[in-house]
Amino acid sequence: MVVARFLLYSCIALLMVNFSPCSGMYKNKNKCKIENRIKLVLKTMNDNTVAAVVDCVVGVGDCDPTGQEIKEHAQEAVCTKCGSNCTCEQIQFRLIVLKMKKKFKDQWARVENLFKDTCY
Repeated sequence: MVVARFLLYSCIALLMVNFSPCSGMYKNKNKCKIENRIKLVLKTMNDNTVAAVVDCVVGVGDCDPTGQEIKEHAQEAVCTKCGSNCTCEQIQFRLIVLKMKKKFKDQWARVENLFKDTCY
């Protein structure tokens, strides 16, 4: 019973690593370290902070330093499909995008709508 449970958990863990949206970063020889500023953004994302940053990005609100940085990378985040060939910087912003798509769909739609016609 213990061996079967161990094998089951091992298979689940292997599947999670191999099919994770960020699995490409683990296949690189040099692993990407998630920067502290990105960890902070991910931790502090809530309805109010995300709405304020998206207002900044779409030009209807003031920008704090975090909002300004995200605004500078927003078009790239919407338009770039790098798959497993992402740079470490692209992976950092991809983590934010993934969380927005999952937990703040309406706000992500506002950003996508702003840039979707500029992608080539």
